[in-house]
Amino acid sequence: MEVTTGGQVDAQTGMVCDLVKLDDAVRKNVVERFDLTNLNLDECFRKLVPTTENLCIAIHERLMPVFQSGVLGQVDLVRVRVEETANNFFEFTGK
Repeated sequence: MEVTTGGQVDAQTGMVCDLVKLDDAVRKNVVERFDLTNLNLDECFRKLVPTTENLCIAIHERLMPVFQSGVLGQVDLVRVRVEETANNFFEFTGK
């Protein structure tokens, strides 16, 4: 899984966002939620087929409030990408 962020590079840190905070947000909101989970039985997918496309959307929906809260600074969630196989990946940008 990849999470792409966007925003202004901070002059002091040279980064768009603090990677430790981003990793923590992804771990708490995505990895701990979906890792080793049978998505067919997960409440997020009760009314959806648990495809990789729908998983990208669910991940985006779980991360968007974190970005909107400002805990990561003035950072945008640009894209979520999930690689299904070496040949297949799916992306969601919120549009």
